[in-house]
Amino acid sequence: MPTEAAEKKIEKLKAGFNGLTAIQARLKTASLGGSAQAYLNNELKSSVNSTKKTRDNAKGNLNNANKRLSSANKSYSTARRTESVARKTARNDRRTVRSAVRNLKNNSSLSQNEQVRISSGRAISTRGLSGKKKTLVQRYNAALAKSYASNRNVTRAQNNTKKAASKVTSARKTVSTARATYNTANGLYLSLIHI
Repeated sequence: MPTEAAEKKIEKLKAGFNGLTAIQARLKTASLGGSAQAYLNNELKSSVNSTKKTRDNAKGNLNNANKRLSSANKSYSTARRTESVARKTARNDRRTVRSAVRNLKNNSSLSQNEQVRISSGRAISTRGLSGKKKTLVQRYNAALAKSYASNRNVTRAQNNTKKAASKVTSARKTVSTARATYNTANGLYLSLIHI
Protein backbone atom coordinates (compact mmCIF):
# COMPACT_ATOMS: atom_id res chain seq x y z
CA MET A 1 0.00 0.00 0.00
CA PRO A 2 1.48 3.40 -0.95
CA THR A 3 2.44 5.68 1.94
CA GLU A 4 0.08 8.48 0.91
CA ALA A 5 -2.91 6.14 0.83
CA ALA A 6 -2.00 4.79 4.25
CA GLU A 7 -1.66 8.32 5.66
CA LYS A 8 -5.10 9.24 4.30
CA LYS A 9 -6.65 6.15 5.92
CA ILE A 10 -4.97 7.00 9.24
CA GLU A 11 -6.29 10.56 9.06
CA LYS A 12 -9.79 9.24 8.31
CA LEU A 13 -9.60 6.91 11.31
CA LYS A 14 -8.39 9.76 13.55
CA ALA A 15 -11.15 12.02 12.37
CA GLY A 16 -13.66 9.22 12.92
CA PHE A 17 -12.32 8.60 16.42
CA ASN A 18 -12.40 12.29 17.31
CA GLY A 19 -15.90 12.49 15.87
CA LEU A 20 -16.88 9.41 17.85
CA THR A 21 -15.48 10.98 21.02
CA ALA A 22 -17.45 14.14 20.37
CA ILE A 23 -20.62 12.12 19.71
CA GLN A 24 -20.07 10.14 22.93
CA ALA A 25 -19.59 13.41 24.79
CA ARG A 26 -22.84 14.81 23.35
CA LEU A 27 -24.78 11.66 24.21
CA LYS A 28 -23.33 11.55 27.72
CA THR A 29 -24.09 15.20 28.39
CA ALA A 30 -27.54 14.92 26.85
CA SER A 31 -28.33 12.07 29.21
CA LEU A 32 -26.90 14.00 32.18
CA GLY A 33 -28.28 17.34 31.12
CA GLY A 34 -25.16 19.48 30.53
CA SER A 35 -22.90 20.79 27.81
CA ALA A 36 -20.51 18.66 25.77
CA GLN A 37 -17.71 21.13 26.43
CA ALA A 38 -18.12 20.78 30.20
CA TYR A 39 -18.06 17.00 29.86
CA LEU A 40 -14.86 17.11 27.79
CA ASN A 41 -13.28 19.49 30.33
CA ASN A 42 -14.14 17.09 33.16
CA GLU A 43 -12.66 14.18 31.21
CA LEU A 44 -9.50 16.19 30.56
CA LYS A 45 -9.21 17.10 34.26
CA SER A 46 -9.66 13.46 35.18
CA SER A 47 -6.92 12.44 32.73
CA VAL A 48 -4.59 15.14 34.05
CA ASN A 49 -5.18 14.07 37.67
CA SER A 50 -4.61 10.41 36.83
CA THR A 51 -1.44 11.23 34.92
CA LYS A 52 -0.23 13.47 37.76
CA LYS A 53 -0.66 10.60 40.24
CA THR A 54 1.28 8.29 37.93
CA ARG A 55 4.03 10.89 37.58
CA ASP A 56 4.19 11.46 41.35
CA ASN A 57 4.41 7.70 41.98
CA ALA A 58 7.20 7.45 39.41
CA LYS A 59 9.01 10.37 41.10
CA GLY A 60 8.70 8.63 44.47
CA ASN A 61 10.11 5.43 42.99
CA LEU A 62 12.98 7.40 41.46
CA ASN A 63 13.74 9.07 44.80
CA ASN A 64 13.74 5.70 46.59
CA ALA A 65 16.01 4.20 43.94
CA ASN A 66 18.42 7.14 44.31
CA LYS A 67 18.46 6.63 48.10
CA ARG A 68 19.24 2.93 47.63
CA LEU A 69 22.02 3.82 45.19
CA SER A 70 23.47 6.32 47.66
CA SER A 71 23.38 3.71 50.42
CA ALA A 72 24.97 1.10 48.15
CA ASN A 73 27.75 3.55 47.20
CA LYS A 74 28.45 4.25 50.88
CA SER A 75 28.58 0.52 51.63
CA TYR A 76 30.93 0.00 48.69
CA SER A 77 33.24 2.78 49.88
CA THR A 78 33.29 1.31 53.37
CA ALA A 79 34.03 -2.16 52.00
CA ARG A 80 36.90 -0.81 49.89
CA ARG A 81 38.40 1.00 52.88
CA THR A 82 38.07 -2.14 55.00
CA GLU A 83 39.76 -4.18 52.28
CA SER A 84 42.58 -1.65 52.03
CA VAL A 85 43.16 -1.78 55.80
CA ALA A 86 43.06 -5.59 55.75
CA ARG A 87 45.62 -5.70 52.93
CA LYS A 88 47.92 -3.32 54.80
CA THR A 89 47.60 -5.39 57.98
CA ALA A 90 48.34 -8.60 56.06
CA ARG A 91 51.39 -7.00 54.44
CA ASN A 92 52.70 -5.92 57.85
CA ASP A 93 52.02 -9.38 59.29
CA ARG A 94 53.98 -11.00 56.44
CA ARG A 95 56.90 -8.66 57.24
CA THR A 96 56.68 -9.73 60.88
CA VAL A 97 56.84 -13.39 59.84
CA ARG A 98 59.89 -12.73 57.62
CA SER A 99 61.56 -10.90 60.50
CA ALA A 100 60.79 -13.78 62.89
CA VAL A 101 62.22 -16.27 60.38
CA ARG A 102 65.42 -14.20 60.04
CA ASN A 103 65.79 -13.98 63.81
CA LEU A 104 65.18 -17.69 64.15
CA LYS A 105 67.71 -18.62 61.45
CA ASN A 106 70.36 -16.17 62.66
CA ASN A 107 70.09 -16.77 66.39
CA SER A 108 69.52 -20.49 66.76
CA SER A 109 70.46 -23.74 65.15
CA LEU A 110 67.57 -25.36 63.29
CA SER A 111 67.06 -29.02 62.54
CA GLN A 112 66.35 -30.15 58.97
CA ASN A 113 62.67 -30.73 59.90
CA GLU A 114 62.38 -27.21 61.39
CA GLN A 115 63.92 -25.66 58.27
CA VAL A 116 61.45 -27.56 56.05
CA ARG A 117 58.50 -26.41 58.21
CA ILE A 118 59.67 -22.79 58.04
CA SER A 119 60.15 -23.00 54.26
CA SER A 120 56.62 -24.36 53.82
CA GLY A 121 55.11 -21.74 56.15
CA ARG A 122 54.10 -24.14 58.89
CA ALA A 123 54.38 -23.78 62.66
CA ILE A 124 57.17 -25.40 64.64
CA SER A 125 56.56 -27.43 67.78
CA THR A 126 58.02 -25.95 70.97
CA ARG A 127 58.15 -29.35 72.68
CA GLY A 128 61.61 -30.01 74.06
CA LEU A 129 62.83 -26.47 73.38
CA SER A 130 64.04 -24.04 76.00
CA GLY A 131 65.66 -20.68 76.37
CA LYS A 132 66.20 -18.29 73.50
CA LYS A 133 65.31 -20.81 70.78
CA LYS A 134 61.93 -21.52 72.40
CA THR A 135 61.20 -17.77 72.63
CA LEU A 136 62.13 -17.27 68.95
CA VAL A 137 59.99 -20.23 67.85
CA GLN A 138 57.04 -18.93 69.89
CA ARG A 139 57.42 -15.49 68.23
CA TYR A 140 57.59 -17.17 64.82
CA ASN A 141 54.49 -19.30 65.53
CA ALA A 142 52.55 -16.27 66.82
CA ALA A 143 53.54 -14.16 63.79
CA LEU A 144 52.60 -17.02 61.47
CA ALA A 145 49.16 -17.47 63.11
CA LYS A 146 48.53 -13.73 62.94
CA SER A 147 49.56 -13.67 59.28
CA TYR A 148 47.15 -16.51 58.44
CA ALA A 149 44.33 -14.71 60.25
CA SER A 150 45.01 -11.44 58.42
CA ASN A 151 45.06 -13.29 55.07
CA ARG A 152 41.62 -14.72 55.87
CA ASN A 153 40.45 -11.20 56.70
CA VAL A 154 41.69 -9.99 53.31
CA THR A 155 39.73 -12.75 51.58
CA ARG A 156 36.57 -11.85 53.54
CA ALA A 157 37.06 -8.16 52.77
CA GLN A 158 37.49 -8.91 49.05
CA ASN A 159 34.26 -10.92 49.02
CA ASN A 160 32.42 -8.11 50.82
CA THR A 161 33.76 -5.59 48.31
CA LYS A 162 32.55 -7.75 45.41
CA LYS A 163 29.09 -8.04 46.98
CA ALA A 164 28.94 -4.28 47.56
CA ALA A 165 30.01 -3.61 43.96
CA SER A 166 27.26 -5.95 42.76
CA LYS A 167 24.70 -4.05 44.84
CA VAL A 168 25.88 -0.75 43.35
CA THR A 169 25.48 -2.14 39.82
CA SER A 170 21.99 -3.39 40.63
CA ALA A 171 21.02 -0.06 42.22
CA ARG A 172 22.29 1.84 39.15
CA LYS A 173 20.10 -0.29 36.89
CA THR A 174 17.11 0.36 39.16
CA VAL A 175 17.76 4.11 39.06
CA SER A 176 18.05 4.02 35.29
CA THR A 177 14.73 2.19 34.94
CA ALA A 178 13.01 4.48 37.46
CA ARG A 179 14.37 7.58 35.69
CA ALA A 180 13.07 6.35 32.32
CA THR A 181 9.65 5.63 33.83
CA TYR A 182 9.54 9.07 35.45
CA ASN A 183 10.60 10.83 32.25
CA THR A 184 7.85 9.06 30.32
CA ALA A 185 5.18 9.85 32.93
CA ASN A 186 6.37 13.45 33.25
CA GLY A 187 6.34 13.93 29.47
CA LEU A 188 2.77 12.63 29.29
CA TYR A 189 1.69 14.88 32.17
CA LEU A 190 3.30 17.95 30.59
CA SER A 191 1.69 17.21 27.24
CA LEU A 192 -1.73 17.02 28.90
CA ILE A 193 -1.45 20.25 30.86
CA HIS A 194 -0.38 22.17 27.75
CA ILE A 195 -3.40 21.18 25.70
